[in-house]
Amino acid sequence: ASVIEREESHPGDLPGRMVLTHLQELNDALHEKQCDWIALPEDDTYMNLPVVASKLSCLDPSGPPRLLGSIWGGGISGGKWENFVHGSSWIMNAAAAPKLLEVAQRHGLATRHGYGDVALAQVLRKEF
Repeated sequence: ASVIEREESHPGDLPGRMVLTHLQELNDALHEKQCDWIALPEDDTYMNLPVVASKLSCLDPSGPPRLLGSIWGGGISGGKWENFVHGSSWIMNAAAAPKLLEVAQRHGLATRHGYGDVALAQVLRKEF
């Protein structure tokens, strides 16, 4: 396990810009490190890493991109109530990081308002 330090958000940044910056930093770090799973908690989230690692050892990290986390419901598409992976902690396989960045860039995540996890859910809904 290793920890990738990330730059703190800047006051005035749109939430979508903050999530995009984290995805860019994560992808940059993955060029230097190899891993099966990535845990991306928010700054105020505690994760029991031995428990998370134990649970992830039961899953196969290969294959298509996977984004795991707690499911939350909210109005993410024009007020329509939909479920999405809440941003308090995301866990993804290594294939998900570049795909999330690609989709975020293609659909203008940096310009989105509202909560960062909702903004990411909106661009993912546009793509998938």
